[in-house]
Amino acid sequence: MHVEFLGLPGAGKTTMSRAVAAALRERRISVTEPTYRVDHTVGNGVRQAVKLWYSLRRMIRRPLLSARWARTVLGSHQRALGSSWLETANLLYLLELIRSQAARPGVHLFDQGLFQALWSLAYDSASPGVIPGPVLERVRRSLPRTAVVVVVEASVTTVRARLLERPGTTSRLQRALTNGRSAAAFATATAVLRCAEAAAGELARDGRIHVLRVSNESDAELPQGAERVADALSRLLREASPAIPIAGQPG
Repeated sequence: MHVEFLGLPGAGKTTMSRAVAAALRERRISVTEPTYRVDHTVGNGVRQAVKLWYSLRRMIRRPLLSARWARTVLGSHQRALGSSWLETANLLYLLELIRSQAARPGVHLFDQGLFQALWSLAYDSASPGVIPGPVLERVRRSLPRTAVVVVVEASVTTVRARLLERPGTTSRLQRALTNGRSAAAFATATAVLRCAEAAAGELARDGRIHVLRVSNESDAELPQGAERVADALSRLLREASPAIPIAGQPG
């Protein structure tokens, strides 16, 4: 099962993903955290090398499809110099990482997945808007048979407070806060998030993926929210593989 988390920077996607992983492991379900492992357990040099390696593997394995993704990124007219290259590399890295995990048993939690990558792409686009149908179709074909998008919800006020508490300025919203452009940045970020949610909802209506929503407005909500997501994933996993017993579920 492929599970990815979608939300604003500061909504708590990684925190929620880690809590869900812990809850699933308590149920004795095999869990991997591919993007967390790459982004948070190795140094910056190794992280960049790993992402570049996965991107190159994707280009070698699927050159035509990789070229289509590159054209999509170029067509989005990124505002910042070099953003097109970074967005393309990130998409190819994720696509190859998803492919490599798909054949392995268990639940694979991506705290940053394809829909978050689409949000990132649209956020810096000169003309953010609805995600085109051909792009969404490519996403659909890239996802494993059992895929779930977990939308992590938090208010702008909460997100702003969390970003101000973070060290450094690793996200674009953090930089907007320090540069006095937060109002416009949050308006764009929220509008683009709605587009990404709508795209996920369209695939869900087609029965291709499942969409879950969880609130992470406060630390007090986190444990219960993670348990609810873990319960839902356990049910979906059992429906996908009814012959596999899951701890805590009736046989």
